[in-house]
Amino acid sequence: MRSEHVTTFIIFMAIVICAIGCGPPKTDSPYGQIEGTITDNETGDPIVGATIMVVDTKKGWASDLKGHYAIEEVPPGVYAVRMSAVEYRTVQLEDVKVMRGKTIRIDQTLKKPPPRRRGHPYIDPPGEIRIPEHRWPILEPDSLFGQIKGTVTDVETGEPIVGAIAYLVDEEIGRSTDQTGNYVIGQVPSGVHTLRFVASGYLTAELADVKIERTATITVDLALRKVPLQR
Repeated sequence: MRSEHVTTFIIFMAIVICAIGCGPPKTDSPYGQIEGTITDNETGDPIVGATIMVVDTKKGWASDLKGHYAIEEVPPGVYAVRMSAVEYRTVQLEDVKVMRGKTIRIDQTLKKPPPRRRGHPYIDPPGEIRIPEHRWPILEPDSLFGQIKGTVTDVETGEPIVGAIAYLVDEEIGRSTDQTGNYVIGQVPSGVHTLRFVASGYLTAELADVKIERTATITVDLALRKVPLQR
């Protein structure tokens, strides 16, 4: 039961973090981006809620339901990238080179430590594995994904709704609206998706068959209706 609660909490935090911070890389940006997928070394299953940190910076991310992560606006330079998750050994990758306007992809597997045997003293091996320099593939920004943007408003007043969350149900990625009710969801895989809108005090709305093509940006504006008052 405790394990189920921990898993549910990790999934929830991964969705919230993604809703707050997902965005597309920009070709004219002075920054670079690191993205990839974290999986279990034995099963190949995605690891949800793994933490990926750029050492000595405040840049980091949590992997989503598919084990995917994307760390944006990383200043150009050479870094160490640390990857960790509950019940897994930490991995640190050295000499990760980030270039301006470029996205590098780092997929990583994590191993679970050996089980402890009752009655036998056991010391875990060092939890951190340092891997020497690698050559990770460089992805052209926006070459694999599309983008969704729009404005969320009140259906009666027309006023923008601040803090509404627009997210893709099948991908579990999204973005919250700003002070003007605007949102932008980047890194959207091409294909047909279901887009859901949620806001406090409003009825949830859902749009099916939202088609996204590579490198394309579509606009989806939506007006939400307030939850009826109970009489």
